[in-house]
Amino acid sequence: GDITWFGVWGFEKVTQRYADWKKSFKIGELFISINLAPKQLYVEGLARQYFEITGKHGLSPENFCLEIIDYYSVNNNEVAQHNLKEFRRYGFRMSIDDTGFEYSIIEDMSRISAPIFKLSRGNLLLIANNDSSSDKIERVIAQAKANQKIVIAEGVEDEDIIRKLNKWDIRFMQGFYFSEPVSAEDAEKMIRKSPWDMYSFNHLIK
Repeated sequence: GDITWFGVWGFEKVTQRYADWKKSFKIGELFISINLAPKQLYVEGLARQYFEITGKHGLSPENFCLEIIDYYSVNNNEVAQHNLKEFRRYGFRMSIDDTGFEYSIIEDMSRISAPIFKLSRGNLLLIANNDSSSDKIERVIAQAKANQKIVIAEGVEDEDIIRKLNKWDIRFMQGFYFSEPVSAEDAEKMIRKSPWDMYSFNHLIK
């Protein structure tokens, strides 16, 4: 299928759901993360489309965090880079989860504007297995923190990896250890029941 068309359609559906939640109950500053694939970023005017969709439903771009998949594959594409700049200008939150070839992100971290860096499941497996690359991953984490980026570990599935992440002072995690994927209806129930105060996280990444 055409991921560019499907991506815009999907964002519209997610935005509508979020708007319905805001009307139905108090959700504070909770935001939703959405993946953006390289092929989507090659479409001229994509950022404008997303911005117009948020406005259509009475929402702010800050209600959404766009997770850039395979960042380095779009690093030298003019249209993709323009879209990324426009997303930031409009106020969307952004994150990346790509460490680059031979962990080139260690050198590039200061030049990347996204305020969130996501440590991928693949990197967590290297850590769990005490792979020789673990020291480079630790340097990636150190560079992210040195550049005031929030580090989120994804794909967390057991307490052993949580203990290792805690040693590196990684406070934010996601994965099956906490919850498997749920339907929109079940997500709504979780939000209603959870006394979350998102301010302490949100004010760090605007």
